Amino acid sequence: MMRQILYPATRLPLILNQMMDEQNQNLINAVYMALVSAQSVYLPPENVQKFNKEVADFFVKKALKEKDEKKLQIFCLDKAFGFMFDEENLSMAANWIHTGKVEIHGDDLEAKLTEDQKYSILKNYYSSPCFDTDTKKELKEKALANDSSDKASKTV
Repeated sequence: MMRQILYPATRLPLILNQMMDEQNQNLINAVYMALVSAQSVYLPPENVQKFNKEVADFFVKKALKEKDEKKLQIFCLDKAFGFMFDEENLSMAANWIHTGKVEIHGDDLEAKLTEDQKYSILKNYYSSPCFDTDTKKELKEKALANDSSDKASKTV
């Protein structure tokens, strides 16, 4: 029984490629929720890191593909942050905060990071063992430089 649940969960990132042309945010969100369940419930701990990277990569590529749909770009970036825990993706996202523009593999997106997205990146960045304390503090200062909101003060 357990094997039947685990096997499909590990295959979900492969199935995502079929969703690359999907534009319906409700359908994408339903798949996202299935991915969150797989990540937190069905996958053994040793598979979670690879799974997270593959899912984050998918949503980043999907955001890049949606050049004409700014709202869908932002939506896909939001979904990517829920799985963005690897060094490569976090470094790319940190660069977005430093430069003030979203650039994926040399292509600039029209979308700009929202304050909530910056908080998500910052939280994931701080939880990662890949970066030293000084680098984390530098990103925090940049991300929260002009933000005196309550939410910013509670971030990290």
